[in-house]
Amino acid sequence: MGKEEMKNKISMALKDPVLQIGFEIICKNLSELESENAELKEKLNFSTQYYQGERAKENLAKAKEIISKLIALSRKEWVYADVREEAEAFLEELEE
Repeated sequence: MGKEEMKNKISMALKDPVLQIGFEIICKNLSELESENAELKEKLNFSTQYYQGERAKENLAKAKEIISKLIALSRKEWVYADVREEAEAFLEELEE
């Protein structure tokens, strides 16, 4: 039995017209609240995705800054040349 069918059966079973009208008002309000709830969930999902995207951009910018500093420091030490080259290549990929 579906939701609408159940509502109709309950509405018809209520003999008192005042109770029947009250039940119909409750059903209407419930429907509006369910719709509003769905809209709010959609907005919340969008906000969450936006925040996570912004947070990822901030983290990437910070990582680029740290890597750039490490590259500058490693230029003084020939031992780190291969790691420096890899870091420089990574930063170049990010810029594309």
